[in-house]
Amino acid sequence: MISRVDYMDVQSSFEFSEETYDLGDRELEILKALNQEDSSTVAFQGLKRKLGMHQESLSRALTRLHRDGLVEKTPDGYRIGKKIGLPSGADRSPDKKILPIIQAYIPHSIDMDNLVSDLKGTWFGGLRWLGLAETDTEKVLTWITENGESQLDLRFARDSMIIEAQVNISTNIAEAITAAHEIYSRVSSLYTKTKEENLGNKSSLPYAS
Repeated sequence: MISRVDYMDVQSSFEFSEETYDLGDRELEILKALNQEDSSTVAFQGLKRKLGMHQESLSRALTRLHRDGLVEKTPDGYRIGKKIGLPSGADRSPDKKILPIIQAYIPHSIDMDNLVSDLKGTWFGGLRWLGLAETDTEKVLTWITENGESQLDLRFARDSMIIEAQVNISTNIAEAITAAHEIYSRVSSLYTKTKEENLGNKSSLPYAS
């Protein structure tokens, strides 16, 4: 496995140990977008919306990256190939900040895997599905607003969840907050439905702070 990536210049030429790949701007943008989280998988439509690429251009770029082993294709979308290892957070600009908006506690009785499965790939309100990242300690589901300006991350870790927005100076904070509450409402409705099915009675929502 090639574990080191050198950024040769701003024209997006990567050197992978003994192999060199001269990547175009599109390919570089895709690799950076796929590197938001460890083991992240991003849907095709999510990449298209996030990067603002034409569908055919994105498809051609992904085909080349997949052919060269730099990107892997999965049933859920695309992720960084095992052939390379990009430094974590390589796609985040210095002025981008993480804004925590909602924290909630999930009862131990809720099956987190089922909750993630019900949320994965869904579009609702003004949010469009972007992708999923999984590590040993947490699962991160990501959506992007319809206009592509705000990205929302839902982080599940043990018995808690955090909804946060990636923001910069041009981000509409009010839009990001509204989108975060749309995610919370969606999670709450799934939680309530699950509890009603299991217990046969009406349940309260997760406690949020």
